[in-house]
Amino acid sequence: MASSSQNTTFPMNGLAPMIAIKLSGSNYIYWHKQMLPILSYQHLLPHVDGSQIAPPPTITKNDKEVDNPEYFSWIHAEQQAIITINASLTEEALAVTVGLTTAHDIWVSLETAFCNTSVERVQNLRDNLRILKKGDKTVAEFGREFKAICDQLHAVGHPVDTMDQLHWFLCGLGKSFESFSTNMRSTRPIPTFVDLLASAESHELFIKNLHSEPAPPSVAFVAQSARPTNQQQHRGNNMSQSHMKIEDIYNDALAIYHVSYDYAIKFGDVRKCGFAWKVAGEALCSFHESKTPGRSISFKMNVLSKFI
Repeated sequence: MASSSQNTTFPMNGLAPMIAIKLSGSNYIYWHKQMLPILSYQHLLPHVDGSQIAPPPTITKNDKEVDNPEYFSWIHAEQQAIITINASLTEEALAVTVGLTTAHDIWVSLETAFCNTSVERVQNLRDNLRILKKGDKTVAEFGREFKAICDQLHAVGHPVDTMDQLHWFLCGLGKSFESFSTNMRSTRPIPTFVDLLASAESHELFIKNLHSEPAPPSVAFVAQSARPTNQQQHRGNNMSQSHMKIEDIYNDALAIYHVSYDYAIKFGDVRKCGFAWKVAGEALCSFHESKTPGRSISFKMNVLSKFI
């Protein structure tokens, strides 16, 4: 019998940093994947899988019955296995192990409790996968949730068919990904989930950039042209307060107005005209008054600015 007296290659107090996942009702597959190499590295797997039974406590030596050193080494390793498993459990999972005294019994009870392979469990997971929607989540967040359910189905021996995985994921993306989904459904060979998710994230970024609304370059150019030079600069940011010639002020004010107005029409948003009125509002009003002589109504610019 191979001795179980092999010591761990790191102290027991070094376990905490190695155990990133605590077993709960929703992460058995990830917990299991985490624990196998940890237990193997400590030479403790034979204790949890039941392949190594306890040696007899005593042996006969020189016609005398004496303590068996192999037994005490096995007990030491057994306790290490139990401590390692317990250190990876949430309170919910720890409750399942109450009353159990061997690492193998604890391991099996956790598998029974959290790796449910019943027909009802499988159907619930598949239903959850079918109805899962992206909603307000990012594609990356939606993809993680989707894959987690697929992983759980794989863990219980019911992996999701590649075509079903593609269909349910694309349906979950929603109407905003309609053109993307149509193209992906006709792609051959069927993309892997990793490639599908990467393509969806790329499409999400493209749509986001496409619908962003930066200020029109022409407005920025006209505004820069209308800004007084160092020699022309005067107090205030309003064009009417510039030392420029009045004809030049009017021409620049009208240019800013027309560019801003066209931009507002393009996006159907009158608020985008606010830029023109903030920069050239007073000059535009003066220009209008000069072109339409008659009775005028006086107002203060700080009052008008509250509305624009």
